[in-house]
Amino acid sequence: MTKKSLLILAFFAVFFSAFAQKKQPDFTDVVSAPNPWADSILSTLSTREKIGQLFMPAAYSNKNGAHIAEISKLIAEQKVGGLCFFQGSAQKQVELTNYYQRLADVPLLLSMDAEWGVGMRLDSVTNFPFQIAMGATADDSLVYRVGAEVARQFKLLGMHVNFAPVADVNSNPLNPVINARSFGEDKESVTRKCLAYTRGMQDNGILACAKHFPGHGNTETDTHHAIAKLSMGLDTFYNVDLYPFKKLVDGKVAGVMVSHLSVPALDTSGEIATLSPRLNDSILHKYLNFNGLTFTDGMQMRAVTNHYQSAQANLHALLAGNDMLVFPINIVESIDTIEQAINSGIFSMEMLNEKCLRVLKAKHYVGLSKRKIVKQRDWSKALNPRSAQLLRTQIIENAVTLTKNDKDFLPLKRLDTLKIAYLEVAKSNAGNEFYNTAQLYANVDFFRVDQTKPFTYDSLNVLLKDCNTLIVGYLDIEQRRPNIGFGMDSAFCKWLTQLAATKNTVLVQFANPYTLARLGTLAPFKSVLIAYNGGDDYQKVSAEAIFGGLAFKGKSPVMVPDLVALGQGVETQQTRLKYGSPEELGLKPEMLKSVDSLVQQAIDMKAFPGCQVLAVHKGVVFYQKSFGYHTYEHKTPVRNSDLYDMASVTKVTATLPVFMQLLDNQDVKLNDNLGKHVKFKLGKKSNKYKLSLRNLLLHQSGLKAWMPLHVEFMQPVFPHEMLLSATQNEAHPFKLYAKTYLNKFHTLDTAMFSTAFSPKFSNPVAAGIFASNAVKVKAFRLMDETELQSKTYRYSDLGFYYLQRVAENKLGARLDTLSNDFIYKKLGMTRTTFLPLQKFELTQIVPTEHEYPFRHQLIHGYVHDHGAAIIGGVAGHAGVFSTANDMAKIMQMYLWRGRYGGEQLINRKTVDEFTAYHDLKKGNRRGYGFDKPEPNPKKGNPVCAEASADSYGHSGFTGTFVWVDPQRDLVYIFLSNRVHPDYNNNLISTTNVRTNILREFLLAIDRAKK
Repeated sequence: MTKKSLLILAFFAVFFSAFAQKKQPDFTDVVSAPNPWADSILSTLSTREKIGQLFMPAAYSNKNGAHIAEISKLIAEQKVGGLCFFQGSAQKQVELTNYYQRLADVPLLLSMDAEWGVGMRLDSVTNFPFQIAMGATADDSLVYRVGAEVARQFKLLGMHVNFAPVADVNSNPLNPVINARSFGEDKESVTRKCLAYTRGMQDNGILACAKHFPGHGNTETDTHHAIAKLSMGLDTFYNVDLYPFKKLVDGKVAGVMVSHLSVPALDTSGEIATLSPRLNDSILHKYLNFNGLTFTDGMQMRAVTNHYQSAQANLHALLAGNDMLVFPINIVESIDTIEQAINSGIFSMEMLNEKCLRVLKAKHYVGLSKRKIVKQRDWSKALNPRSAQLLRTQIIENAVTLTKNDKDFLPLKRLDTLKIAYLEVAKSNAGNEFYNTAQLYANVDFFRVDQTKPFTYDSLNVLLKDCNTLIVGYLDIEQRRPNIGFGMDSAFCKWLTQLAATKNTVLVQFANPYTLARLGTLAPFKSVLIAYNGGDDYQKVSAEAIFGGLAFKGKSPVMVPDLVALGQGVETQQTRLKYGSPEELGLKPEMLKSVDSLVQQAIDMKAFPGCQVLAVHKGVVFYQKSFGYHTYEHKTPVRNSDLYDMASVTKVTATLPVFMQLLDNQDVKLNDNLGKHVKFKLGKKSNKYKLSLRNLLLHQSGLKAWMPLHVEFMQPVFPHEMLLSATQNEAHPFKLYAKTYLNKFHTLDTAMFSTAFSPKFSNPVAAGIFASNAVKVKAFRLMDETELQSKTYRYSDLGFYYLQRVAENKLGARLDTLSNDFIYKKLGMTRTTFLPLQKFELTQIVPTEHEYPFRHQLIHGYVHDHGAAIIGGVAGHAGVFSTANDMAKIMQMYLWRGRYGGEQLINRKTVDEFTAYHDLKKGNRRGYGFDKPEPNPKKGNPVCAEASADSYGHSGFTGTFVWVDPQRDLVYIFLSNRVHPDYNNNLISTTNVRTNILREFLLAIDRAKK
């Protein structure tokens, strides 16, 4: 063994010791040792029964009674040694396993050709990715874990041998049979991953079987249909094709499957390896020194049946050095022929005993010396654990490969400048997972074309004319059919490359890299990524990586001449939110069930009719659920895409980020006087002129907590009556605030409001109510004229009216335009807006209050806050509508210290300054605009005690809450309409449900760290 080989084996010995403690030595270590059980069984068998032990016919659990009877007869009468299970269901297979094992005098060695898990053969079981996708990953431990999980599946089903891994080095791009089943064309990578897969299975009690000896990677023929010929020179054969098998034998693989390949350079007769003593016995057993179990490839394959009589083929396969015949046909005739060969001395009894004993030792090794009944289970649950799905996803995330990325085009940047279209090349049943995931990041137009049905290229050009960024998802591909161009229409490929030359185009090839050859060139494409498969999770991962939700890590495991180099793959960084699961973060889902319970309890007690809850840890959205309904009428369920009135959360998600950018650009300074940026009628004599912007942000400028501005525009219907009363009475039943009650006969000032929209009355207040611009002027004048109070901490909405005016005056646009252009578009906050009815259907917006004293209607699609409403729905303290998903983006931007989507939107130091304490000594817990935990235990705390001191966020009157805890790397969003049916419902605060949910997330993260 070379020094390099020793180093490889030493590496794996150390590497995999971290994953399993072997309960027994490897089969190849004990196969030569005495075995009393195997010896005793052998001594009881007749010659014919010994021959039967070498047969492993195919068994199905989805066939009829005639098939079951046929297999039963082979077991009972011909004493076959094992079965190879193929298609069917887990429940039926286990039933048959127990039945067949009861029929067998000698327990059956049960196998399956399950290269990517039992889901390859049994229905309703999740598959692992093809080996080519695993070959694209740099993390070999993932492959080991696949082997371990496959072993677990096998043991549950009572099976013993898996015909995997595929050890072929796929060096021929036109290979129709190995292709994506190989780990790739780099012999070292193929070897490492084969060893990982083998160890994963064998460390967990299942015999691995490397295939297809002597190497099926450099062929263009499928041995299912014809003999494949390997025509390479001996140097290539020994140094490439045989290399993984040599290392696997050194690594103690239990089995090897011999294929129907002709290698003239080694056997000039042209005999296939299965029947060639030179290839099988001399190379595998003597040169490689393999002493495990040798299996034939399927003896029913046409590479055998087209050229050989089946009984003779089975005989010569055993004479060549094979131990077990897989999927043999004409079994009775074959046993007769082999028995005759023994009687005539062609096949020695010594050889028969040797092979039979090796099979019996394998049975003893896997525990068949003791008969066991395989238990029936809930197979959907048993074979599809969440851990297996998570492992599959991790492999896909590590595999998806960015083979081209001109000028770092991906992940996509500056979403505000992009008009994105997604063209899916697929039949109608391909699924929409890519599009649905992309929509979480940006507005994307969706189009589908079926290249097998009539369409015109002109119509496609018209549909795609307006987009400046095109993503093409090529799903309709026959991955293993290079003979028909992988099913990719040549005219369509030509049109696609021509289109890519006219606009920024990202190609997502939902297939293996070889299929790119059909395009001829990748030059016109801005970016090209290989997704290896078109399943939903491949679509989701690809979309996330394109938008920066996760990093590209994969490296191409194969070469595509002139297009993709071996090992080619651009690595990127995460720049946006990823949508994942608690398990991938080490969080136990059962710990989060308490969140569901807290929400449901609050809904049951009518704290709110419904809500959205979202949590992010380490940039991964691990919890995102919607509960309940829009109203208590239970007609419209809450969806993740529904918009809620954010109320005061507007302060930190509209006004603050715009103001912070002003600060970064030195358009304003924190110590500036308000009068420097806002004109007052009294000029410098105004009591607001010298208020510092800093104190406005800290809520300690002396401004009133709020002003009932809407009341200033109301009047009694009967002029002789008072509008307001200090006591509640029959004429004044409506409570506005403390000791203030409204006349039941009142109306809005008709000079200021109208029931119809017009240029004069253009500001929407509610359905059928429009305000004139004079209302906003008067409202601001009333604020300007109010007296100041003591400059101690007093939470006030008024300061954010003034900050709004500062931003609008400096930038020359209204706050809704500023926040949209400077923040929302850049963050991909496509479902965040002021004045939501201008962009969204009413059914997508959650209503708030049945408001009778002011607007006399259910407030639906209009801002709940009275002050924001009368000035047209756009205010510095209220007016934003959004979803939990969009709120997570802006709060994650704060957590990432002003950076999101690859762009620094706000200076890091500015974010740090705004989210820190400033005047704790004065009893003020606030940051600049942000709320923070109250460190004084004698005072009320806006959050739970578990929140760290550097955490920050805000709450809203309507029942909203956003919070960031940097120490836990957590973003938490809670949106509800607790003011439904009216604002007097304050159970959300008395129950502390929002902060109690935050506590559960914090505790879950803390427990995971332990």
